[in-house]
Amino acid sequence: MRWLYAFVILAACRSSGGDGPTIDVFALAGEVQPEAGALVLATNVDGSPIDEQTTAGDGHAALEYEAGELVTIEFVRMNVTQLVTTPAPSTGMLAIHGPLADRAPIIAGALAITAPPITASSFVVDLGCTQIVLPSVPATVNILATCFGTDSSIDVLVRALQDGNTVAYSAARVPVIDEVGMLDISDWTMVSDTSIPIAQNDLSAAITLDEVADGFVFPAITGTEVWTGLVSDQTRVHAVAANTTTTQFTAGLPASIAFAASDFLPAATTQLARAQSMFSWTAFGVGDLVNLHAAWSTFTWDAVLPPDATTIGFPDPNIAVPADGVTTSLRAIDGPDTASFDDVQAGGIRIQGPTGATIVPPPTAGEVKETSAL
Repeated sequence: MRWLYAFVILAACRSSGGDGPTIDVFALAGEVQPEAGALVLATNVDGSPIDEQTTAGDGHAALEYEAGELVTIEFVRMNVTQLVTTPAPSTGMLAIHGPLADRAPIIAGALAITAPPITASSFVVDLGCTQIVLPSVPATVNILATCFGTDSSIDVLVRALQDGNTVAYSAARVPVIDEVGMLDISDWTMVSDTSIPIAQNDLSAAITLDEVADGFVFPAITGTEVWTGLVSDQTRVHAVAANTTTTQFTAGLPASIAFAASDFLPAATTQLARAQSMFSWTAFGVGDLVNLHAAWSTFTWDAVLPPDATTIGFPDPNIAVPADGVTTSLRAIDGPDTASFDDVQAGGIRIQGPTGATIVPPPTAGEVKETSAL
């Protein structure tokens, strides 16, 4: 695995001085960047503390653990503290991919845009990593360093808006030479029926899609319409029916879209209950994992648990879970490249990163299925 190249062992220090097995924890910001200085907690399922460590400069920490214990990593960012909790795996190794590290908005170049006249109240320039609103074009905008993917080109989507609605657009992959990119829009593409046909939709799901260009996500205009001129490496088609969601991952653009009833997990009857910092529910019994998500103030917590889990306590006693104002969700997830919870942990848990919050390893192709508690 790519993230192993830089890691060394940090000695554990359990206050009990036990001789139990040791889990190697790897904290990463996104896919490969080590997360130094992250707090790593070992707790019981009710959230009571057992041990804690801090990741070294290479993102690694080691904790002694016993059966049934949980591991939590805290990723501190400018606007949020993201906590991720999961059981200590039987393999003794765990990689958690948290949110990307905060980055200064370094300007790496400029993009000059020219275009023929069009009636529009404003324009939106989407560079994948940021959107810029302009009153008119021609115009020149800054290119942030984070807008570059795998090469020196950038993917650009320019939308002309009237009364807040996209009426025309232009999309292209633009080379940046000597820190300057030139996008000369010869003609606007009008918003029309440029969409991928839906060949089957057994559950009458609401279907939308995102196009992924060089790692950056560009949502469709509406529904299944695609952006002509955008170089799409992957398409993610989302289908929502009641409290179930399935996302189809396809290389490039699919010729058509089809969702049969078998493409969805069964609708859940599970309900989530909370007593201050304790959360409980009835087991889903489907999928590769259960994800409890809770957010309040500047804190976000994701617990990634096996499908038969039914309860968990918040793991950090130094962070208060308020009685009100906590947003929660609970879902079971089934990935195409995982057959069990052990597979999920072996592949690394992904909460946020360049490929999105799939939790399971993000597939090149296949379906990620979800069913949510009522």
